[in-house]
Amino acid sequence: MNVTWKPLHRPVPARATLPDSAFAFPAERKEPLTDASRVRSAVARFAQVSGVSDSERGQAFANIKAAAAYFGVTVGAKSWHDLVALRLAPPGLAQDDRGLAHPGLDEARAVIG
Repeated sequence: MNVTWKPLHRPVPARATLPDSAFAFPAERKEPLTDASRVRSAVARFAQVSGVSDSERGQAFANIKAAAAYFGVTVGAKSWHDLVALRLAPPGLAQDDRGLAHPGLDEARAVIG
């Protein structure tokens, strides 16, 4: 996947005037990657972005990795699939067979047997 992200020169302009190349998802202009904090936010929110294709997720992941390297942020994920899989249950909350959190799953399992 080709990286479309490009670092900006300081000062960073307002979001509305950022070029598409400043975003993890450039076509949708979602998740600006303008500093280390924004890169960490893009990683954390990656699975929450809706209305994008798998190809766009691949592009966004490549952009996030490039921005992370530039800003010195460590991203342990090897692919965008790893970021989606990180939406796991917190300790003590039941998980389904895919590892996704479901409040009330323990109660439902108890009823079903």
